[in-house]
Amino acid sequence: MDWLGQVAKHHTVYIGYVKGMGVTTQAEDIVQEMYLKLHKYASADKCITNGKVNKHYVWRILYNLCIDYRREGKKFNVQSLDVIDNAVLNAGDYDDGRFLSIIEYQQHDCEKEEAFHEMINKLLLKIDELDDPLKYPYNKELFNQYVYSDMSYRGLHAATKISTSSIFNTMKQCKEYLRDEIREDLEDFNNEQYELI
Repeated sequence: MDWLGQVAKHHTVYIGYVKGMGVTTQAEDIVQEMYLKLHKYASADKCITNGKVNKHYVWRILYNLCIDYRREGKKFNVQSLDVIDNAVLNAGDYDDGRFLSIIEYQQHDCEKEEAFHEMINKLLLKIDELDDPLKYPYNKELFNQYVYSDMSYRGLHAATKISTSSIFNTMKQCKEYLRDEIREDLEDFNNEQYELI
């Protein structure tokens, strides 16, 4: 498993990815789970591309593990006992609906999060569609390098030998395409119409 050791060299970066996705307390556990999944299901050709770690592939696994973690957490949402006791005591025979409003609020929050993750999944699928060789010969690879490597256009030019004007136009086209593809979903999300996403 030489390739798994190469993937593990970026351990602190993976921890940062997970913490960036909002899972701070369990970041180490999620990264360890990712290593187990890679060991069990992945191979060197999926994880290592041209001698380098395919961070997009690793990020995708970490992203899905974070979603799974959050979904599990939402099933058993932890609430302060004081809040629940006050809602039950003040609700009487539940005519005023305070207790039900807490449940509805938690459900609404869960719907919002699921809608957000659905929107992100659609965006990632649209990024995969950037790889149409007839329309866009190198858009997906160039876009992923730009997004995930923190390279400037000049840095991409030096690495790929593609002109900076071509890189600029490619990034512009990719951003416009992605913006157009998720525009309606983003409007629905902002209008809290999560069921339409």
